[in-house]
Amino acid sequence: MVVDGEWLQNMGMCEVAGTTLVKRNKNHPFNHSSRFVFLDNCYNRPVALWPHDPFDGLGEGHPRKECFDVIDRNQDENFE
Repeated sequence: MVVDGEWLQNMGMCEVAGTTLVKRNKNHPFNHSSRFVFLDNCYNRPVALWPHDPFDGLGEGHPRKECFDVIDRNQDENFE
């Protein structure tokens, strides 16, 4: 099985949530050369991409208007 993926550009961290911010970038070099990969060569790590501005509160042209927050709950839990 082959996956057709889209590479996203890292845009830093969200100061409020502490999540990684990413953004679509059609000019990312890997989107031109490395879009296809065999599924058995992939590492399974489930994450969610949440719109950084879901209620459209940021003004047009804001640098984070088109960003997504990466919600990653794969870290080890500390139950002390």
